[in-house]
Amino acid sequence: MAELDPQLDKFLRRQPQLGKGVYLARTAIVLGDVTLGAHSSVWYGAVLRGDINRIVVGHHSNVQDNAVLHLADKFPCLLGLQLATARLSTPAPSATKCSWAWAR
Repeated sequence: MAELDPQLDKFLRRQPQLGKGVYLARTAIVLGDVTLGAHSSVWYGAVLRGDINRIVVGHHSNVQDNAVLHLADKFPCLLGLQLATARLSTPAPSATKCSWAWAR
């Protein structure tokens, strides 16, 4: 775990940044280096854990019930603008975006 300490110090200990009009369901978990764009939403049971890199959810996008956004060491998870994740999905991080996102 010692090798993760620098990453945890940089990302996990940050507070999430919430844009205007963001909706967080009561059972959603958002922690670490997470940015939620204006009018985005995170629904019941979803987990966004910005622990070893950053997560950015674009404006007017939503993370649906029980979805999990997670990270790889060198790659952030970037969910684009006006997108939705599928329920129960676990998008894999990549250099440019989370997969499994679909346009409304």
